[in-house]
Amino acid sequence: MSVGMILEILVAVLLVVTVVYCAILDRRLNALRSGQDGLKAIIEGLDGATKRAQASIGELRGAAEATGLALTAHTAKGRALADELQIMIEAGNALADRLEGSRAATAGAPPREMPKPQAPRAKIPEDWEDNLMKALREAR
Repeated sequence: MSVGMILEILVAVLLVVTVVYCAILDRRLNALRSGQDGLKAIIEGLDGATKRAQASIGELRGAAEATGLALTAHTAKGRALADELQIMIEAGNALADRLEGSRAATAGAPPREMPKPQAPRAKIPEDWEDNLMKALREAR
C-alpha cells in the first residue's frame, strides 16, 4: 500500500466520522428547537392567562365598587331609619310620661263617665290604661 492510498483511506474514515458526528449534532439541535417551541407555547399560554387574570381583576374592582356604593346607600338609609325610630321612641316616652302625669293628677278626681257607644263594639277591658302604661314602660 502506498502512502497516498493510506492518506485517502484516513481522509475517508475521517469524513465518515464527521458525517456521523453531524447527524448526532443535527438530532440534538432539532431536540433543542422543539424544546424551544414547547417553551414558546408555554410562554404564550402564560401570557394569555395573565391577560385574562388582569381583565378579571378589573371586573372584580368594578363589582367591588358597585357593591360598596350599594352598601353605602343601604347604610345611609338604615341610619336615617334608626334616627327616625329614635325620634318616635322619644315621642312615645314623652307621651307615656304625660299619661302617667295626667293619671296621677286625676287619681283624686271622680272618674268621668264615658259616652255610650251607638253601635255595638268590642268590649274594651277596664284596665286598658294600666296595660298601656305597662306596655310603654316595657318598650323603654
